[in-house]
Amino acid sequence: MIGAAMRLLLLLMAGLLAAACSSGNVRSAGYGEKSECFWAESIYDWRTIDDEHLLVWSPSRHCAYLVAFAIPCHGLRFTDAIAFQDRDGRICPYGGDAVIVPGPGGGRCAIATITRMSAAEVDIALNREVKSGEGPIGTCEKQ
Repeated sequence: MIGAAMRLLLLLMAGLLAAACSSGNVRSAGYGEKSECFWAESIYDWRTIDDEHLLVWSPSRHCAYLVAFAIPCHGLRFTDAIAFQDRDGRICPYGGDAVIVPGPGGGRCAIATITRMSAAEVDIALNREVKSGEGPIGTCEKQ
């Protein structure tokens, strides 16, 4: 049986491949290549998927991002609070931006990629029933 994290990873890889094929450019999704960013001051909520993935909603519940870490982020699944480290008010997968997990088991977790999520992708990540026909889940404009 495929775990939720594996299903999410397969779904994201299929989406990236489809987008690359439709644009005529094939690009690997290596460390730091994703250019999605969100505003730190507008973070609405967050939810841990596992030690390597975090869902962040910014600026509202209608705009979700999947944050993936370069290496497992220890303590992430067991904390009630996190902090974001940024240089310019935006959280991006480059420039040293990171998630900080407080406490003895935590630390600094470097962000590898940030990917915009559809409503169906969020449901898969959270192991909820997927509603067919849902596309992007709203605007991501800074409020």
